[in-house]
Amino acid sequence: MPSKILKEIDDNINYEGSRIDFKILFLKRKNLSIIIYPDKSVKVRVPYRTSIKYIKNLIERRAEWILSRQKKLENYIPKRSRKYENGEHYLFLGKKYYLQVIYDLVNKVEIYGENLIVRVTKFNKEKVSKLTNNWFQETAKQIFLERLEVCKVLASSKAGIKYNGIPKFRKMKSRWGSCSRRGDITLSYELIKTPLESVDYVMVHELCHLKEFNHSKAFYDLVEKIMPDWKERKNKLKGIKEDYCE
Repeated sequence: MPSKILKEIDDNINYEGSRIDFKILFLKRKNLSIIIYPDKSVKVRVPYRTSIKYIKNLIERRAEWILSRQKKLENYIPKRSRKYENGEHYLFLGKKYYLQVIYDLVNKVEIYGENLIVRVTKFNKEKVSKLTNNWFQETAKQIFLERLEVCKVLASSKAGIKYNGIPKFRKMKSRWGSCSRRGDITLSYELIKTPLESVDYVMVHELCHLKEFNHSKAFYDLVEKIMPDWKERKNKLKGIKEDYCE
């Protein structure tokens, strides 16, 4: 059970021209912690009898870390749960498409122009969710398998890397793909949000792990041998996280 807050105080310090505001929460506890929230606010949780002077000295010692964390949070976009309503956006191969739900005689999902069209015989959120997610996953599998064949030829011809396995697919929040020591390659469904050239980069990255199971200079030399522009392709992965959680 969380400790009861016994007292709260708002305070601040100035560090090399930057002002750091923070809230001190006095609790019945033994340790001290600094927490930085997505809105960049800072809270310090401390034992009840901790002196203000000690707390401010601590904040000053950790000031660079606090300011660094706040800087990273400047572009933070809170995630929202989908409502599956017209106008919501989806990323597909690096482009943004807008949801349009249409009543029809069949259940079908397709991309037309700038829209992701979901045709349903009977509308409800669960139906639209299931149709949409199934379409993305099946489309992702098809595209990934096609691109993997292309990347396998590149890896084989330029670096002698052979892969005859069948990749696995699943939703991974923190990685685009992975390769195990046994040579099992797994690709995240989330990768379908990225541009096609970045999809290929992830494929080559994982294939190179079959020869170099690390991220050493030798590994990246191998990646560059197969895909000289890999850095540009990798950079396009940055920020390709949709501001929705499923």
